[in-house]
Amino acid sequence: GVQYAGAPGPRGLFPTRAPMHDPAHLKMLAEVPRFHRLARRHLARSHQAAPPSRSDRARPDRARSDRAAVDQTLREFLAYYGFSPAFARHFAEPLVAAVWSCDPERALDYPAAYLFTFLKHHGMLGVFGSPRWKTVVGGSRTYVAKVAATLPDVRTASPVLGVRETGDGVEVRTAAGIETFDAVVIATHPDQALAMLSEPTSSQREVLGAIGYSRNTARLHTDISLLPPAERARASWNFLRPPAGIGSGAVTVTYDLTRLMRLPTKTHYLVTLGGEELIDPAMVIETMDYAHPLYTPASVAAQARLGEIETPRIAFAGAYHGWGFHEDGALSGLRAAERLGLSWPRSSADVPPTPRIYDTTVRHTRRAPMKRSFTHRSTMWLVDLDRLPDHGRWARFEARDHLGDPARSLKENVVAFLAAHGVELADSKLAAPNAGAGRVLLAAHPRAWGYCFNPISVFWCWSASGELAAVVVEVHNTYGDR
Repeated sequence: GVQYAGAPGPRGLFPTRAPMHDPAHLKMLAEVPRFHRLARRHLARSHQAAPPSRSDRARPDRARSDRAAVDQTLREFLAYYGFSPAFARHFAEPLVAAVWSCDPERALDYPAAYLFTFLKHHGMLGVFGSPRWKTVVGGSRTYVAKVAATLPDVRTASPVLGVRETGDGVEVRTAAGIETFDAVVIATHPDQALAMLSEPTSSQREVLGAIGYSRNTARLHTDISLLPPAERARASWNFLRPPAGIGSGAVTVTYDLTRLMRLPTKTHYLVTLGGEELIDPAMVIETMDYAHPLYTPASVAAQARLGEIETPRIAFAGAYHGWGFHEDGALSGLRAAERLGLSWPRSSADVPPTPRIYDTTVRHTRRAPMKRSFTHRSTMWLVDLDRLPDHGRWARFEARDHLGDPARSLKENVVAFLAAHGVELADSKLAAPNAGAGRVLLAAHPRAWGYCFNPISVFWCWSASGELAAVVVEVHNTYGDR
């Protein structure tokens, strides 16, 4: 069978001698850069096609053509551009099935523009330059425990049987009875949310009912037969297409936890979705059930309507508001709280230590009179304006390179700028210009050997109480404007 891994380079692409002499495999690999290039072009067209412009309405044939391209599924995209069957079967299907834990046979029904947006955000629309992934130390249970510790009442094993909005609150029914709350956030899968609503509206039925899920059983085990036979083809995520008649139609993806988490052991601890018939039962440590959102044209259209189903007292949250990942669920929870009039208390204590240097990517696009864009790598310093590093000619931060009066300090200029816009960082009762002002961090380039240019400088400004009060983005161009 076909086995390869992209990350190790040539060693992974040709883990054995056989692929070197396989024309279909060689053609598939040659098609990957073309796929990335056309996917980026498709994204650009999708942004231009929505919403229709006045010129589109004047040329309806062009508008319909662009809209049809935007609405393409991955299957239609691959067929339109003539990608080979081997590419669809051994690259496109595993890519979607592995990331979203879905049936490989349904993977190509994924909306193309939605998929490409995700891949672009995660640095996956190019052969080189993949981002370094970061994980939460201790896993998701660590931040769950931290959030739970701030709540006055956490109830587990208390299923919600009904949620009903009334004139003065929201009734929540459990086996223990009915309680009334000011507002409710329903943070569950959409089918579960719909089942909880005692009196769902027609919009809630339509939207929540259109977002489907795939059910997957995950097994933690040590059976390395689920990994590719060739060791050089093994990766952190391993897609397996079972032989015909075995687990047909179900996803089989194996995550190598030993590799992902850099566990100090030679034992491969693996988590496999699907593939029950392929795993040695004696090597299974634990079995868990999961559900993952399915993305189809209908579910993506429903996702765009999620704002319609909320009320002044009921908000919804869950990973299905985004691409189905932890960060999507966390972001949707923040938005739900803000939807109900609450705010997230951002503290200056949560920021990283300074000074620190970050690797960055700078992108610039000029749209008129001629369209031109470029990208290059750079670095930016993150510094505290109260403790600015000074390395002489090599690197220093000076007020003349940023907003305000060059005769004053950077901190004084930022405090004055915010005060002019109605944001007070300093205690006005104190005599010193910025006495009592909270912390201000700056991300920018330093002045080095008499030269400094910052396309953008970003100031994060906290009040004396530790709350994030403002973010100031200062933009410079090459001809002196600021």
